[in-house]
Amino acid sequence: EDDDDDGPTSRLEVTTITKDYADEQGMTEWPTLSKTSSFSSRYDAGEQLYVLDGSATLMISDFIDGIVIEELKVGPGSLVTVQEACAVAWEVKSPLLLLTPTYTETGLLLAVAGALAAGTVLAGLALGQWRI
Repeated sequence: EDDDDDGPTSRLEVTTITKDYADEQGMTEWPTLSKTSSFSSRYDAGEQLYVLDGSATLMISDFIDGIVIEELKVGPGSLVTVQEACAVAWEVKSPLLLLTPTYTETGLLLAVAGALAAGTVLAGLALGQWRI
């Protein structure tokens, strides 16, 4: 019998890494998110956040404002990896500087795609290929 499947599994994995390791892995190039007060957010499996500075207690639940099923503490050097989709309430203890590849990527990609689409339409209109 496998005892590992009997208990609840952690939705987040928190490991401590060195700044040098974060540099080597390109994490210090990730977009920056600065938080001075507590906040909540939803995360999908596979998302990562690196705590460059500050500290917080993470209260994990199935959905935002849900029943807390786990609490973890993070500080400088913490790498948070989402194992299973969840909501996290970040109780900020000291101002956080978080790095995460998913912070602005989606918005940036949509903005770029929108600008490209608008540019294509404008170019088509300017060249007389399309009429309104």
